[in-house]
Amino acid sequence: MKLLKALLLSSFMCGVMPLRAGFAEAASRKKTESSEETSRDAYIWGYPAVLLSQAKTAMLAKTGKPQNSLNHFFHASKVPDPFLDNFLSVNPENIYSWAWVDLSKEPLIMTHPLIPDRFYAVQFVDAYSNVFHTLSNQDRGAGKGLFILTPPGWRGTLPEGAIQIRSSTPEVFIFAQAFVHDAKDLLAVKKLMRQRQLVPLSRWNKGVQKEDFTAPYPQGRVKFNRNLATNGRKFLEDLRKIVEKNSPPTHAEENEWERFQDLSVPGKPGEEREKSIERGLFEGERNIQERLASGFGTKINGWSYEMKSPPFSSDFLLRAAAAQKCLFSAPPDETLQMTLDADSESRQLFSNYRYLLHFEKEDLPPARTMWSLKVEDVRTRSTQNAPVVASLNNQKAKLRYNLDGSVDILLQRTKPPGPMRSNWMPLSRNANFSLVLTLFHPGVSVLNRKYIAPSLTRVDEDERVPRQRVTQTMIAEGGVSE
Repeated sequence: MKLLKALLLSSFMCGVMPLRAGFAEAASRKKTESSEETSRDAYIWGYPAVLLSQAKTAMLAKTGKPQNSLNHFFHASKVPDPFLDNFLSVNPENIYSWAWVDLSKEPLIMTHPLIPDRFYAVQFVDAYSNVFHTLSNQDRGAGKGLFILTPPGWRGTLPEGAIQIRSSTPEVFIFAQAFVHDAKDLLAVKKLMRQRQLVPLSRWNKGVQKEDFTAPYPQGRVKFNRNLATNGRKFLEDLRKIVEKNSPPTHAEENEWERFQDLSVPGKPGEEREKSIERGLFEGERNIQERLASGFGTKINGWSYEMKSPPFSSDFLLRAAAAQKCLFSAPPDETLQMTLDADSESRQLFSNYRYLLHFEKEDLPPARTMWSLKVEDVRTRSTQNAPVVASLNNQKAKLRYNLDGSVDILLQRTKPPGPMRSNWMPLSRNANFSLVLTLFHPGVSVLNRKYIAPSLTRVDEDERVPRQRVTQTMIAEGGVSE
């Protein structure tokens, strides 16, 4: 069976949804496809939901009382956040809060604080990894607000002044972040973040406007297996339980689940059907790995665009690949990453060399709020996140600009002379690394994949720093113009 094509360029824009069916029309395929094909597609379709459920279990286990930790925010106190950093793609300059919520009993009231003069974002993720709503300084400014998060089909009365956020599933992950300038600013932002609270609607109507939940922020390393095919039939059982509580949010997904329900009926171990189902699960994992490895389009100047899956997309393979990388896809008009893993001569980046990243004035990253660079050590890279070695933010660092408005960023182990230290990103010893550019509220040229970041030039110790040739920032139809 032919798997889905990669996401069309137009669907990279926030809010654009591909109008296609899922893997197939359920009624016509169900009688002819093999158990292996069905199992493969079930794995791809259900992968984000089961992975997100495993992340939930692993995160809440670190709180000490998993069931009591539902419907409450946990607020980090450190930047970067060591708890989230090993399994989520977090920005080292941002502080985070998160909550796992269950709306099956009743809606939740969320208080939203006033957060002035900075980037912030709150993403609401359903049980299938769809980001169904976002609050940010881009759409709300700094203004505070009162919100009510409601489950599918809820028809109750809204509290006075509350704005309704309709969830696509009863189970939701809320992920909030805000930019921090420095250590002094951290204290103020922590207080703001802690003002974001959740209160059950029934308690709110009784006058309770602040949750009485207190718990220390979780510590330790979160571990969960991202190759879910090794779970065998348990994967299908876990998927069934998730679907029982969270109905598929679209008709296309309902049709897919109808195809897969027969798989949840176990046979005898060793039967050919069971072997076929197991082969299908591993084939699904291979498809996800291959899709993840193929990336999102052609690399330009060594940079590759982050793989994103738009909410409620019927490209289930893209959604699964994006989930394996980072659990869920934040809307591209909120944040978008570009990754560089080779220099201008296509050589792998190695920390024992010196490098220069030169931005011409007109080629500075087009971000409406801010942009940041981070160096990731790839010695331990897998589908989980690589450790961040260094970071630089255009709002945080006092960047030194050249007379013509251009900027030179230095990547090297040794500290440069005084004037250039604000433009320096230190490297660790004897390690391959990658460079990640994150744009917060990126410009249209980035969303259309027409922005070209400059290549990274390696500077040998016995040479003067060369002037880098910079590719023009627009792509003509059919290729790159220079």
